[in-house]
Amino acid sequence: MSQAFDDDTSAVESDQALDTGARIEDLYAAMERAREEQFEAYRAYAGSERYAKHLRSAFESFADAPDLTVGGLVQWKTFLRNAEFPDYGAPAIVMEFREDLPASEKQTIDRQDVVLGVLDHEQDLRLILTDRRRLMTWAPEEAG
Repeated sequence: MSQAFDDDTSAVESDQALDTGARIEDLYAAMERAREEQFEAYRAYAGSERYAKHLRSAFESFADAPDLTVGGLVQWKTFLRNAEFPDYGAPAIVMEFREDLPASEKQTIDRQDVVLGVLDHEQDLRLILTDRRRLMTWAPEEAG
């Protein structure tokens, strides 16, 4: 049985109200506000005196590729995290290296030549591709 719609209402418009009561337009506006807040934070940071110093530090760190091994624990280098997991200072495990990258991938800026494993909030293993130059051997913080 099909539902009849007024001339002013289409089937698509009627489906846009979510269970939360929010409309798609409201969610989109909230996403736009969050994006603008991120850009404002970036603009403030990029205009600060420490930005150039941090940028040089990130460059130097990225250029220094560590020796990693499958099964070894690693963490993000400062300023070089490009994935949600793991958090800074938290370990990930090297699952494998992708040595036989297709020619098209070898030319990319971020090589994604290592597969990392992390446990998420539900203790399920997630696999993450990244560039090994972003990583360093995990150094657990010393217990106080």
